Amino acid sequence: MLFVCLLFFNQAWSSQDHSKLLKGPYKTGEEVTKACLECHEKEAIDFIKTSHWRWKGIPRTIAGMENSKEEYGKSNLINNFCISIEGGDKCSNAEFCTKCHPGYGWKDNTFDFNNKEKIDCLICHAREGNYQKGMSGEPDRTLIERGIMSLTKADQSVGKPKRENCGVCHFYGGSGEGVKHGDLDSALVIPTRDHDVHMGGVADMTCQACHVTQEHKISGASTFLATNEGRISCEDCHRKPHAESKSEKILNKYLKAVACQTCHIPYFAKAKPTKMRWDWSTVGKDIEPEEQYGRETYAKHKGTFEWGMNVVPTYEWYNGKIKRYLKGDKIEDSKGIVYISKPVGNIKDLNSKIGSLIQ
Repeated sequence: MLFVCLLFFNQAWSSQDHSKLLKGPYKTGEEVTKACLECHEKEAIDFIKTSHWRWKGIPRTIAGMENSKEEYGKSNLINNFCISIEGGDKCSNAEFCTKCHPGYGWKDNTFDFNNKEKIDCLICHAREGNYQKGMSGEPDRTLIERGIMSLTKADQSVGKPKRENCGVCHFYGGSGEGVKHGDLDSALVIPTRDHDVHMGGVADMTCQACHVTQEHKISGASTFLATNEGRISCEDCHRKPHAESKSEKILNKYLKAVACQTCHIPYFAKAKPTKMRWDWSTVGKDIEPEEQYGRETYAKHKGTFEWGMNVVPTYEWYNGKIKRYLKGDKIEDSKGIVYISKPVGNIKDLNSKIGSLIQ
């Protein structure tokens, strides 16, 4: 029954043919957005309220900060790979990071998040036209000038997001493929069922099949970020996951304490390597290291890297909350490993489950 429903769900995602509605030509991303706004003003109003657009929100995922008046997210958090986007007097180093922002022109801290015409509709909805973004999230002008990318064709092709749309940022976050997200890479564009049981094979599910979206708020929570706009779990669909197993009674005894991925994701980075370590302390040195899995292990302006494939996850107790350091916080114990972000939970916590954490 679930399989039949999923097929129907995907087929129902057909959308309006925009090629007859949007004639163009379009020279800039803003021109495309103005055309979108003629029919989708409500969607734009919804979107500029989301954490995907604002890159911050109420820190409801951080234990003890759920009622904070301050908002946190990519725009003001620190991490252990790219560190922060808030460099320089006006955060001018943001223009590189914001190639993954669904907007146009975020080059420093003067960006206007209330300007709906700065929304980049194409990054999520374009299906053709070879659409790609450059610095500050602007359409790559070089590709347009060379005739490789067409804003008009991209706009006329818009529809429900495909895996490639999400993957533009989530497969390549952190300046390269498999850098920030160890379980996400371009192999998920056309995966086999053995690689991903949901996205591969006849199921052919999109990201939003699980990360359900309402008013452009995308559900799902990360142990790196501070906020979320809805939680998801395997049990949303798999109400009786072991119903067809002879060991159902035994397996079900563990459901309250063992997360699904603990058994069902025994290893990750199965198709392509993922970056496991990034050491900034070696920046500026003259090093000529060997490659790992065909990937560079040193860059003079970034430091040293280590890569892995078929990596066994780390297992931690997790109750849905995280503990993380914010800028200005004093390090509690500088002698050991400093975890910038770490799951909260323990074996005695009835709300915790033991789960496999991917990076």
